[in-house]
Amino acid sequence: MNDAIVSEDWIGGLESVSCAVCGSSRHRVRVVNHDRSHGQPGEFTYVACRDCGHVYLNPRPDQAAIHAYYPATYKEYAIAVDDEPDRFLRANRQYGLTRRCDVITRRRPPGRLLDVGCGTGLLMNAMRHRGWDVEGVDFTPDAVRAARERFGLPVVEGTLESARFPSASFDAAVLWNVIEHVPDPAATIAEVARVLRPGGLIVMATPNVDAFDARIFGRHWALWEAPRHFNLFSPTTLGRVCERHGFERVTAESVVGTWFGLITSLQYVWEDRMGVRLRPGDGERPFWDTGLPFQALRALALPYTLLADRLAAGSTMVVCADRRA
Repeated sequence: MNDAIVSEDWIGGLESVSCAVCGSSRHRVRVVNHDRSHGQPGEFTYVACRDCGHVYLNPRPDQAAIHAYYPATYKEYAIAVDDEPDRFLRANRQYGLTRRCDVITRRRPPGRLLDVGCGTGLLMNAMRHRGWDVEGVDFTPDAVRAARERFGLPVVEGTLESARFPSASFDAAVLWNVIEHVPDPAATIAEVARVLRPGGLIVMATPNVDAFDARIFGRHWALWEAPRHFNLFSPTTLGRVCERHGFERVTAESVVGTWFGLITSLQYVWEDRMGVRLRPGDGERPFWDTGLPFQALRALALPYTLLADRLAAGSTMVVCADRRA
């Protein structure tokens, strides 16, 4: 039974899709939500596949419409860490960037790295300083321009598929907060397998729909990020796609984002109770996770976040796998 709820005030066209993991069109409604982080219009329905359990947005904005949901304040278009005027935020962002780099460097020595959805090039630049030969691709012109001008990075404007990198030309590929956005994640993962050398590493950071926070907060969970997140994977469902499209030895861990998931979900609960709802044109919202007064709460929440990390149940999971020979 297809029982998704369709909103009448979305921007642009809609498309109905089937499950990206198993292809089934049978689903049930998991949650109905709105754009909490940027206030774009519309109500958005996430459904769960009745055959494999995968969670995805259906219907969703088509490719002609989705760009309207990525305003200039979208957080992935962040300025360079060194350009951050606030010292606390600068230190906080540098810590997160270091953790991201460590995921790669503790698994592979320096080689050729492809950053898919590289944004303004922050990770590429950091990995270049660690001895890697880097290349990136991103479909957003302003982000590509920033990566080229601020860091002098080699970035292709477009999608991974349109870039047509040579086969077996990279030792590692990173998709950090990317796979949940692409319209066909299986095709993207297969293309990554093509451009990686045998034994090459894929690293994907993405929301974990099986996270503790997702179960606790329901529609207030911070990582729904409707409607920009098309697919919300679990370690099992994403691992299944990887294994079908050229990868083996799939692992999942919680490395970053656990605190953000918790505090931002709490913020969304508070906003609903106070009747606060962001509207287009309101500007960039302040998130509690970067607020200095909330760091005492961060310390109090440490037992929870450490447990979630240890059990790979934080809001963000990092999935790694090796390309089969």
